[in-house]
Amino acid sequence: MRLSPFLSSWRVALLFLLVLPVVSAESTTNPLEGFQRFSETRAWIREAEECLEREDYKGAAKIYGKAAKIQEEESKKAEFLFLQAQNLLRAKKPHAALEAYTNLLENHLYHIPLEIVMEQLRQLADDFQNGRGTFLGMDDPITSIQIYTMLIRYQADVTRSLDDRLVLAAKQKEEGMVEEAVETYQQILKVLPSNPDARYGLARLLDDTAAKRDGDGTIGKAAVREARRFLADANPEDPRREDASRIIQDCREREAERLWERAQFYLSQYHYKPQVARRYLIDLQRDYDDTPAGRRAKLQLAELFPETEGN
Repeated sequence: MRLSPFLSSWRVALLFLLVLPVVSAESTTNPLEGFQRFSETRAWIREAEECLEREDYKGAAKIYGKAAKIQEEESKKAEFLFLQAQNLLRAKKPHAALEAYTNLLENHLYHIPLEIVMEQLRQLADDFQNGRGTFLGMDDPITSIQIYTMLIRYQADVTRSLDDRLVLAAKQKEEGMVEEAVETYQQILKVLPSNPDARYGLARLLDDTAAKRDGDGTIGKAAVREARRFLADANPEDPRREDASRIIQDCREREAERLWERAQFYLSQYHYKPQVARRYLIDLQRDYDDTPAGRRAKLQLAELFPETEGN
């Protein structure tokens, strides 16, 4: 059974009381100081539990933060800071929660339940993405991207962080961060070259980019290369195969149109270079005969350069 990303506060409190001796050993030089700290901590726990019963998650977070400040032992401090962070998340205080989780990862990494923290950070990223608790309820996809970037930083293994990397690439693409998205996909494929999700995602990204700007056709050719690799590796029943084939054809048609425009440029009155135009038309007829531009090139060659027929 999968555990909830939110730990039950009473269980944490009980665990704390079980492991902490009646007279704390945190301060061997001053037992009275240790006992006072223990008493204050127990009082903070009771007050936090009362807040949770009222669903006052913001109040509980504030109290857990106070409890953390008086702890000398690193593991106990991390426990209370973790409770503070998750209750800020519950309270829909995303900016304060992000600060709290960042502090946990940067300063208390080895004393927190990392997998649970990661799951809660994904929820926090979704809150930012959809404007839950943000200023005026405005969507904040950039901060969502920053959170996923942080998730990956603390999951160095590409296989384990694959899903987070795919989500990150999709978010980067959505925000027009093309170079960053390409880099994210390439990092996956460097380790998992046959991963169909990353391969298809990269092909789609390059195709969309080429449709907007692709001066020399380089991006379109890269999209064709990635789509063909996807078709070679993907399951025969993968429903994305049809779209990958479309990517290849669309890119080829765009490249053919680019060559056609070049040929017409060198056939125009002020830039007339018929042999250069002929070369472009021959390339079109040879390599893109299944495209509209390729078929036009064949007709134009027959009309303007009949000597080319059959070559």
